[in-house]
Amino acid sequence: MTRARTQRRVRRAAAFGKPPTGEAERSCVVTRTAGDPDDLVRLVIGPEGEVVVDPSGRCPGRGAWILPTAEVIAQAEARPGLVAKALKVESVVVRGLREQVQAAAQAKVLQLLPLASRAGLVAGGAEQLEAAVRSGEIVALLVASDAAGASVEKIASLIPHVKPVILPLTCNELGQKIGKGTRALVGLRSGSVTRAIMKQLPRMVELR
Repeated sequence: MTRARTQRRVRRAAAFGKPPTGEAERSCVVTRTAGDPDDLVRLVIGPEGEVVVDPSGRCPGRGAWILPTAEVIAQAEARPGLVAKALKVESVVVRGLREQVQAAAQAKVLQLLPLASRAGLVAGGAEQLEAAVRSGEIVALLVASDAAGASVEKIASLIPHVKPVILPLTCNELGQKIGKGTRALVGLRSGSVTRAIMKQLPRMVELR
């Protein structure tokens, strides 16, 4: 692979908040489960000597990887020696990881929404969304924090296998985020940006 192609892959991967594809698998320091880097979360030593989340997975220095689940995060905080060993230090203080992982996931979802909209993967507006749902195009539903329950229930009833996810955005803010008018909820069509968003949604919701 030429240097130019490699650089393009790195830039594309950075847009989705994950290391370039083709990297070696990483192992969770708690469970020893191996997986792709974008399925785990990287921890590094922060500027104050504390353990912090590295959302991009590319910060310099040694890193430790964990699965982004509440159970594993709790174990990492309860057994900081596992993280210290991976980071090649004598001891570390590991705390606040749940909040950090959740915040990083939420930030990434909000960052990717405009990209999804520009790629034509967002269906919004009552008629357009309902048509997309009925045609089987929608794989995720994102709801504004102040959306009326009736409007959400109507769409959700048409696609019961997809659980709506509430975003920390008002209807006005959700519309602005995708470059449209006010939106109470939007649907996501399948695509690379949607897959990147859906990777973050469980972390964002389950770690609240």
